[in-house]
Amino acid sequence: MYILLTEAMLMKSSTAKSELEADIRKSRSETVSVQDALLQMKIISDGLSQDKIDLGRIIKQVHHFLSPFTVVYLHYICFIKDSFTLKR
Repeated sequence: MYILLTEAMLMKSSTAKSELEADIRKSRSETVSVQDALLQMKIISDGLSQDKIDLGRIIKQVHHFLSPFTVVYLHYICFIKDSFTLKR
């Protein structure tokens, strides 16, 4: 009876050990997947940061380019307004 009990306990512990080892492998695999996802997110975040910097430069260039036209346009609007007011 004692031998049968011991064999049953050994089988049970062997099964539990196998299940734990499978859980450990699964956990390691998930850890690698999460690390890969974090690396991809970092790469995307870095790209977005660079895009934001580039967009800021482009906006500054467009603003610099359009500023003289804006001033001329505003002067033109004021001139039209003044001309309209004088005609009344």
